[in-house]
Amino acid sequence: HLMTWDMYRQRWMQEKKEGRDRDFFGLFMISDRGAGKTHFLSVLGVTLQVEFQEFDGSSSITWLVSSAHTDRDELDREIKDNFPFDGLWYTYAGYPKFQYRFTHGPTMKHISAVKADSLKKGRVDFVLVNEPQKMAKRVPAFGLGRIKYKGGLAVFAGNPPTEQKGKWILDWEEKYLERRETAKPYPVRFVYLIKHRDNPDFTM
Repeated sequence: HLMTWDMYRQRWMQEKKEGRDRDFFGLFMISDRGAGKTHFLSVLGVTLQVEFQEFDGSSSITWLVSSAHTDRDELDREIKDNFPFDGLWYTYAGYPKFQYRFTHGPTMKHISAVKADSLKKGRVDFVLVNEPQKMAKRVPAFGLGRIKYKGGLAVFAGNPPTEQKGKWILDWEEKYLERRETAKPYPVRFVYLIKHRDNPDFTM
């Protein structure tokens, strides 16, 4: 049985709120271009700010990780188009912070994947990675490492990799499919918005 993006999202949020153990802390969305992955990622980002005002007693912090200014700008357009409440729900600070500060406490800020070491600094509860197929493996590895022991969530939204740089995605996916076949846990779940070569199911 292949769970959908929304089912995984709701399951993780419900289990976190109830204080139950969760068997995954990473969620990977693979889609074709134009399938809506950036939309889903931006909506999820704001949803997490609303649903989790605090995380372990402190105002929650979310990172939006992109490898290029164009990808960052695309996320900003989606957020402002879907949540045109700058000055009401949040205030947005551009250069050099590139940060959304919500009126009830949480913050959501852009982080550049160009300097992977930047993902090793500062507190973070949610890591949302845009176009991970453009990034080297250490970028998502650092992101997962930051939230693994705190019980946070890392979400990746990208296209099937076509270059060597993104081969790590295929490696992760292969391990996930192997574990799923044997009903063994794997910390990252995959959701497909395409008719994928290894999984013909289409899910939204």
